[in-house]
Amino acid sequence: MKRRIILTLVVSIFVLGLFTQGVSAYILEPYKITGGTLVYTPYQGFGATTISHMNEALYQWNSYAGSTLLRREPNLRHNQRDFPARDNKNNIYKVYDLDGGYVGMTTTWYNNGSVLESDINFNTRYSFANSAKVGCHDTWSIFIHEAGHTAGIDHSQDMSAVMYAESSTNTLKRYLALDDRFAIQARY
Repeated sequence: MKRRIILTLVVSIFVLGLFTQGVSAYILEPYKITGGTLVYTPYQGFGATTISHMNEALYQWNSYAGSTLLRREPNLRHNQRDFPARDNKNNIYKVYDLDGGYVGMTTTWYNNGSVLESDINFNTRYSFANSAKVGCHDTWSIFIHEAGHTAGIDHSQDMSAVMYAESSTNTLKRYLALDDRFAIQARY
């Protein structure tokens, strides 16, 4: 009789461990947004659809954080090409980076765990579209991932999460998965 109880207990712990594995798949950055809202200014070359998708992505992070952490400048655009630039501005760039093996990149400056400034680049070495298109990365999917870094979320081990480290062409990851939601709620 004792043997059965021990065996059942071991199996239950193993099953419970598998069930909760996804909860801890995220990793947090050593910083977060404090003391206000970080406002991004997009590059002037982004179209209206891309801008709309950026708004939707930021809305999701804000919604699950329970506060307005991130937003987009409603009227201004920039024409700078010097990504990343420590200039007290939060810019979204479209810069070709031949040496960079990344599709999207976020550079965040912080002090004492608080974000001071953040720049995001879409590496135009790669092709982008506002949809799942063969040979192209979806701008919304890339942006929601990069904005997550600014909010203080590092990469996730969960392949369904928008914060998963790898991006694929012809793929949409536009909505926060359970792991992403747990991460932003743990951070804020």
